[in-house]
Amino acid sequence: MNRALFLGIETAEAAGRLLMNLWPTANPAVELNRVKKTDGSLVTRADFGSDRLIIDRLRKGDRESMIVTEESGRIAGESDRSMWIVDPLDGTQYFATGERTFGVLIAQVEDKVATVGVIHLPAFGLAPITIAADQSGEVYCSGARPALWPKRILSPGRIYTRGVAIPEKYRAETELGSVFALYHLILGQNDGVIIRFHTRAPQEHDVAPAVAIITALGGIVTNEKNEPFTFHGFSACQHEYLVASCGDQRFHQRLLRFVSPRLRLVR
Repeated sequence: MNRALFLGIETAEAAGRLLMNLWPTANPAVELNRVKKTDGSLVTRADFGSDRLIIDRLRKGDRESMIVTEESGRIAGESDRSMWIVDPLDGTQYFATGERTFGVLIAQVEDKVATVGVIHLPAFGLAPITIAADQSGEVYCSGARPALWPKRILSPGRIYTRGVAIPEKYRAETELGSVFALYHLILGQNDGVIIRFHTRAPQEHDVAPAVAIITALGGIVTNEKNEPFTFHGFSACQHEYLVASCGDQRFHQRLLRFVSPRLRLVR
């Protein structure tokens, strides 16, 4: 297994074990020390504990790469061409109320391209779920199986959107956020995802792991101009839209037409 992929998986699963020890459903007596950030979002001791563990493990395993986390910001490495982008606890609000929809997200980015992605969901299934992949196409799965396959036609109710108006019949009915919409695309439960970014969310750490996994599985992820979706080590994404699909180019461009009507389709 690729060294970076192994490091990402090992680190995410260790952080998941720490989170399970602090999860209110598993340990009601734990005090999470909930506080609000300046942007109004919730942060707890679980976020900070997972953040410290991840930084420590990534730095021991990789001294070259910069590390960028939601809680600690940018931590310089020996090179600025490679970085780890980390969300130590995605879904803090769900975690703090004892719900299962939380996880650890880790991606490695090289020259602005997400090359390794790890999604670890310690409580979402009957057993912890990990899906990870790298640019070579190597895929690791535990607890769930990816099911991306090329699509050629738009099917009703299979396109997740955030901040985008598309015909009602195509839109997926889901209350899950962007991270889980991309996870459902990986599992073949959505055919496409279109996300418009704004100031607060989603951010680079929310989408980088899924972008790496989707492309490793043969899917397509671009911005609204059909250009590669790139990462720059900042909290906010530097693109207006993310468009992800199941790997057929003509199908992908049909999704792009919802956000860029003047884009010419591939014949």
